[in-house]
Amino acid sequence: MPIHRQPSAKPPEFRTRAETLDHYAALLQSIIDARGKRYEFFPSELFVDPAWDILLHAALAQEQQRRITVTALCAAVNVPDTTAARWIRHMVDKEILVRRDAPTDARIKYIELSVAAAAKLRLYLRSISEGEPV
Repeated sequence: MPIHRQPSAKPPEFRTRAETLDHYAALLQSIIDARGKRYEFFPSELFVDPAWDILLHAALAQEQQRRITVTALCAAVNVPDTTAARWIRHMVDKEILVRRDAPTDARIKYIELSVAAAAKLRLYLRSISEGEPV
């Protein structure tokens, strides 16, 4: 089922790169918000899917052109930090995520999507947003 959103003032084929980035960031944020809304109605233990939540939050950070630390990513998902950290390591091992050292402090690690994962997520977002071009 497609996610419904406000129509853009411009048809998709005439969007600038920045407008396309904004569109994907808004779509990612709406998915994250909808997933969080479930907890108002059902017990949180019904919805344990840390890999997907990690992927969504990492993608949103990238779309908004901001870095996200491992610590911030762990805090963003609705599981214990140890579980989130374990999933992040697993996703790095599977080359879905990339871990980078902060240039000024080696203790700080940033997470971003791999190029391949970012491309696949774009295709997914395009498929759920009524087939609009990337």
